[in-house]
Amino acid sequence: MLERTAAPAPATVNTARPTPGGGAGPATIATTGLMLFALFFGAGNMVFPPVLGASAGAHLPAVLVGFLATGVVAPLAAVVAVSTSGEGIVGLARRVGPRFGALMPLAVYLSIGPLYAVPRVATVSYELAIRPLLGLAGVDAGHWALPAHAAVFFTASVAVAARPSHLADAIGRWLTPALLALIAVLCTVVVASQPVVTRPAAPDYTAAPVATGLTRGYLTMDVLAATVFGIVVITTLHGRGLRTPRAVVRATAASGALAAGLLAAVYVGLALIGERTPGAADDGTALLRAAAARALGNWGG
Repeated sequence: MLERTAAPAPATVNTARPTPGGGAGPATIATTGLMLFALFFGAGNMVFPPVLGASAGAHLPAVLVGFLATGVVAPLAAVVAVSTSGEGIVGLARRVGPRFGALMPLAVYLSIGPLYAVPRVATVSYELAIRPLLGLAGVDAGHWALPAHAAVFFTASVAVAARPSHLADAIGRWLTPALLALIAVLCTVVVASQPVVTRPAAPDYTAAPVATGLTRGYLTMDVLAATVFGIVVITTLHGRGLRTPRAVVRATAASGALAAGLLAAVYVGLALIGERTPGAADDGTALLRAAAARALGNWGG
């Protein structure tokens, strides 16, 4: 799942029952955590870390500290905060005032949807998946390929989201493990076989590495998305049989910790890929394509 396009409807199916003590069982934690990871892991999450690795030079550890703070820790805190309050973004925003309560959710939904995230997911998924295949097939993409891909991609997304009772299980049990396996293979092969490319650090990364990482992590938009995804997690846990506020908060924290750990591991791996891949340091999509082609040949390129 390359990008969130809108908050999916919460799952209602109860396939993993809570433990007799009223808490969430391991299957519920694992499935919900993997679902939350997939919701967070969008197009920006895929292409920003390689840029960090290629641009930061010797300052990469400090940049990653900032990136993980706003790209992992802050979204986790937001999800737990939503579970503690029991309200979604609308309820939280209304605590400030009625006007803010109307404008803030609208701005968030527009930002993680049609104004920013939707165009990004269309272009990144096309550049990473479709364009290389068209090149291997000798097809001239022209100006028609990207619009055609976007139409098919979003039609399929709507079809999947139209069955909310199957969404959590489909994402948590099948799609996310497959995605993680592919990323793990790419990261392992590249890190094991490719040396670090020596290049000077970009000025922003040299002058203020932590602050630059903080900014880049915020651009993943996961902090904003967390205020929406938090209520999805709560409702999913309710559908799994958890009813008490304490049980929901503990299960949300555990699921969020799993998602956060996976996000951090993936970000570090992708940054190491960028550090080892020659090419334009400001184009994460091109870096990933080049890394896959160098490490895996035709299987990756």
